[in-house]
Amino acid sequence: MQTEKYYVIKPTTHSRKKVSYGDELALTESQARPLRNGGFVSPDKAAAQRIAELVKENQTLQANQTLQAKSTQESEAQTEADTEAKSEAK
Repeated sequence: MQTEKYYVIKPTTHSRKKVSYGDELALTESQARPLRNGGFVSPDKAAAQRIAELVKENQTLQANQTLQAKSTQESEAQTEADTEAKSEAK
């Protein structure tokens, strides 16, 4: 049985171990078929690397948006508290 190199494009478990974006797997055609059909691996290394880059970039952007949203909520809460304090002082 001849094995070929495939690259992970969607995290999954293979042979009882977790594999993540861009990992290289040596698989036979019969092992690769269900993973390819499920969209978990690709024989195209460049595509797998690009997908991994895009996923990391997306995660970074989402983390930044979450931080910005929290910061905005905190500043709005502080502004509201300041406004209430001024109203009570009058």
